Amino acid sequence: MTGGGWTRRPAVTILALLLAAGGTARGGERPVQPPADSFAAALETHLRAIRERDLEALLDTITTGEKLILVFPDGTLTDSRAEYVEFHEAWFAAPGWRMEFDVLHVIERPLLSHALLKYRYEDASGDGEPRTSVSYLAVTFAQEDGRWRLVFDQNTPISSGN
Repeated sequence: MTGGGWTRRPAVTILALLLAAGGTARGGERPVQPPADSFAAALETHLRAIRERDLEALLDTITTGEKLILVFPDGTLTDSRAEYVEFHEAWFAAPGWRMEFDVLHVIERPLLSHALLKYRYEDASGDGEPRTSVSYLAVTFAQEDGRWRLVFDQNTPISSGN
């Protein structure tokens, strides 16, 4: 308790632990879902849009401003929303790839929140053997008009190979 009243921190912590553990409400009857306007919900919507190659859904999760930083695994950097969109249009149109994400760490604040993920990327679209890589993904979302929107996306390779 602070200042004579309960803080929201215990409830938020319990919800975060349940979500991380795949928890359920009411003895397993239904999965626990984060509130629609929560950072957890925005992050899941963003990741689902990538997995499903849903450009329209992805665009709904990114900043409406001009500045959006994207750092590729090879260190190449783009710094505009337009470049981010252009890349994703081409990437989502390419066949033969898939990504799976694991959320490792979340820092949530009122105006700016961050998640560190680990992802496995498989690409069978090239000639020869499919390529597989494992990387970290660091994403930062900012509050814009009451919604969480992506403003920073950095990919850092951990390993690569066949």
